[in-house]
Amino acid sequence: MYGLIGGLLSAALAVPPAPATDALDVDLLADSPDADVPDLGHRPDDASTQVVGGAPSAPGSWPSTVAVLFGGQPGCTGTLVAPNVVITAAHCVTPEAPNAVRTGSVDARQGGQVLQIANATFHPTYDGYEGVDIAVLQLASPSNAPTTTIATDCVGSQSLYDGGPAMIVGFGSTNPAGTQYPDVLYEASSSIRDADCSQDVLSGYQTTCESSLRPTGELVAGGNGVDSCYGDSGGPLYVPGTDGAWYLAGVTSRGFAAQDCGSGGVYVRPDTYIGWVESIVGPLPRPVCGGPDVQTDTPEPPPVEEPDDTQKPDVTGDLTISSDLMVLRKNRLGALELTAEGAVGALEWEIVTGPATGHAHIDQGVLYFSPELRFTGDDVVVVSVRDELGNEAQQDVAIAVMGSGCDQSGGAPFGLSLLAMLGVLARRGRS
Repeated sequence: MYGLIGGLLSAALAVPPAPATDALDVDLLADSPDADVPDLGHRPDDASTQVVGGAPSAPGSWPSTVAVLFGGQPGCTGTLVAPNVVITAAHCVTPEAPNAVRTGSVDARQGGQVLQIANATFHPTYDGYEGVDIAVLQLASPSNAPTTTIATDCVGSQSLYDGGPAMIVGFGSTNPAGTQYPDVLYEASSSIRDADCSQDVLSGYQTTCESSLRPTGELVAGGNGVDSCYGDSGGPLYVPGTDGAWYLAGVTSRGFAAQDCGSGGVYVRPDTYIGWVESIVGPLPRPVCGGPDVQTDTPEPPPVEEPDDTQKPDVTGDLTISSDLMVLRKNRLGALELTAEGAVGALEWEIVTGPATGHAHIDQGVLYFSPELRFTGDDVVVVSVRDELGNEAQQDVAIAVMGSGCDQSGGAPFGLSLLAMLGVLARRGRS
């Protein structure tokens, strides 16, 4: 994982850093230092200027790229996909959530707007080590910076392919060891190396692709000394569309199993998880494919016959829900397996009343709850269940969000508790 915290701790504790996640493909480029790189109007003239192997971005370029702040200090990168929505990496949100983002500036410490984060939600499959490494930050107020559209639909099918051009952008370290942080936005021309993350080994390095997320959950980009690094975590991998615009194709997650940044890395594909994002923030813009929609006359659908109540199975009323309490820590995702007694056949679960704070949803019989940023206290989610015979039940599930043993209001990288530090180092071991 590429959070700035991990890089600083590795330097301080002499833990070998993991490589970065966006770079030119070693297999696609010649060994010669003069090998051609997709230009796309952004290639640095001096290849020795190191995102790693990149160059500082000009003011006003990549305006949807944001610095993710912990207590005012930059620690990760993100992408503005709506005026009040930022996509970043899940490992940038746990164990300690960021408190703000800086938008509209190529300097992580000045300029643009600093906007507070109202809610941070990471993907329910992410456990701090494995799973979908993506998170959504909901801002307390909208940014006036331009946004970027996720590379779905026609853009995804046209631009996400092995060897396709891409751009790495981020506020991370600029040297392979992950020890130099200029605080300014860097960019580097790159290419997609493995669009479905199907390869376990590339150019002698373990890619760290998760087999459970294949074929559309992640992609590989980078290598040959061009890469993202610590602090670029959650930042964008952009790809060009046929319309000349740039689209968000990857979220920086982690590097190959190598000593330094530069060999390439793994990105989460946000197009695959846009439905989950929209379940939290509502509809997001999509690429315009094939011009404006054409209205056509379609016949009215036949009326749906109301079912005959006399044919319904008997409702016994014996169904009861036995799950009624979820306990979790602040800034953590809670999960509770929902169980019912007296059920016949498959169950259909629903949320009747959502929580007053945070976000809840049910997936395959598991209730997930993500509390608001730094919230502690009690809440309630009302759930219902229905079995194949039509038996129904409803239950209040109590939510208890506990504070950590070392409760910190700022969330700054240097204020992490010992447990949080160990958690960061444990995540880095994955790379």
